[in-house]
Amino acid sequence: MSRLHPPLAALAATLLSAALVASQPASPPRKPVVPDTIYYGVAYYHEYMPYERLDKDIELMKRAGITVVRVGESTWTSWEPRDGEFQFDWMDRIVDKMHAAGIKVVMGTPTYSIPPWLYAKHPEVMVVPLGQVRTTREFYGLRQNMDITHPVYRWYSERIIRKIA
Repeated sequence: MSRLHPPLAALAATLLSAALVASQPASPPRKPVVPDTIYYGVAYYHEYMPYERLDKDIELMKRAGITVVRVGESTWTSWEPRDGEFQFDWMDRIVDKMHAAGIKVVMGTPTYSIPPWLYAKHPEVMVVPLGQVRTTREFYGLRQNMDITHPVYRWYSERIIRKIA
């Protein structure tokens, strides 16, 4: 028996399984899953607003018909102000108030901008623009300028994500 080229073998397996399925008695059609509403949402960065403004923001969201907010992704330092020191009360307050108002929450991760302490401890996680040489502190400060494949960055990212989850 000759071996099929891998793409041809995959095609043959697909055709065979399709033929087998076609030979089976038809099952009743499945009802499609359709949400009972269309979500209308925004990104919400309460950490940049005065503390007392949350209730007013939620009131304005309700008046605007907002049904979902995305939160949490903008400030790693708010979640972990120092290496290994985690703070969640500030976000728990936001999530609790959103839920009380009937607004769903999508929790983001803060990993697109590293905190200053991580840069100070591991400057090697920063991307060096093509054709440039790494020098002290010249590449820190912008968002999304770290090497997302660097093992140190990935270790700290996984740690904060697991803590938030």
